[in-house]
Amino acid sequence: MLSVFADDSSDETQQRTVAVAGIIASEEEWNRLDRIWLERTGGIPFHATDCESDRGAYAGYCHLDNKNLYKDLATILARSDSWEWGAALEFG
Repeated sequence: MLSVFADDSSDETQQRTVAVAGIIASEEEWNRLDRIWLERTGGIPFHATDCESDRGAYAGYCHLDNKNLYKDLATILARSDSWEWGAALEFG
């Protein structure tokens, strides 16, 4: 059985840009990814916007550490046996 997890995002005014992305994987792959992800994040929930801008849970870490975390998590997904997809639309 395959499961999909997706997220959406928009610009600050929610008027110009909208994006959606998702990851599809088997239950076994999700279990494997979950273990690796939690090990790398130390159990801190990942929020890309906060990590990128050194806010929230990432405020106490240096910018380079946050960039490396982001890169490592993207690499974990890229090397996995999951399928990723995304789309973005720009209005006017």
